[in-house]
Amino acid sequence: MKTVLFIVLPFPSHYMAAFGFAHEWQKRGYRVIFTVTEKYIELVKEEGFEIYHFKYASEYNIKTFKGFLGLWLKTLSDKDFTKSRFKEFISSKLVAETSYEILQPQEIFIDEHFAEYYLFFKKFDVKTTILNTKLSTKKVKGIPPLNSSYLPKNNWCSDFICEMLWLKHFAKLRGQELIQKLVFCGKDEVFFWKRICKQNNWSWRNEIALDHSFNRSINSIPTIILAPKELEFDFRPNQKNESFFHLPIQKNEEKYKTLEYKHLIEEIESYKKKQTSRSFIVHLVLLVL
Repeated sequence: MKTVLFIVLPFPSHYMAAFGFAHEWQKRGYRVIFTVTEKYIELVKEEGFEIYHFKYASEYNIKTFKGFLGLWLKTLSDKDFTKSRFKEFISSKLVAETSYEILQPQEIFIDEHFAEYYLFFKKFDVKTTILNTKLSTKKVKGIPPLNSSYLPKNNWCSDFICEMLWLKHFAKLRGQELIQKLVFCGKDEVFFWKRICKQNNWSWRNEIALDHSFNRSINSIPTIILAPKELEFDFRPNQKNESFFHLPIQKNEEKYKTLEYKHLIEEIESYKKKQTSRSFIVHLVLLVL
């Protein structure tokens, strides 16, 4: 049986956003497997999908000066700290490669939050697609960053404001990356990814797209957006490597359907029928009059 593998950010909102899309692959006769952490095994199994225990690469989110100082001092004083971080990164790489060798998927869908994981599978030449559970995060002329509250107006003045918002946003992102480089004395997560690229004669600069709102993406592979296209600005141009696929969020809730719950549903349905009947009678009376 053909197999598709979903590597999703381990949060319920991301799993549930992907379930509708995954069910479509099941209907086509594919075996659907989701990567999981221990916490979300039941969530995925309840939807009828298979699971694969996955080791996601660790990320350090530095928000305070105290956190920065602590990690910086540890990096300087403990030579084994960088080695252990790199070993953990390589461990994630090996888990990813092993998952391919064991599961032999025909297609892999990778959450945009983990876009760089594409590099773990690139050598296998397997069809890979980025899965975006939000609206598009790609920079487009005249459209503000996804986390902006500004409403564009499709004119030159609005285009200029959007450009300034993107400049401000990218400055913040590059600043966060600089903090990571400083705290780890140059050997941050990007350093590890670049090392993988160098070992395989790939160009990090050519592979990675930096023109996105939140995360890095991949230039050479397509992105499927799981949010409804109707939520986009109607003057936003279609992007060459992006497509939309949206179904309502699905979640199997059978285990929550107690006897009391079922009685409540029956009462609601009965009430709806009574209201429909009353409405019909009222309309009939008005027509007669």
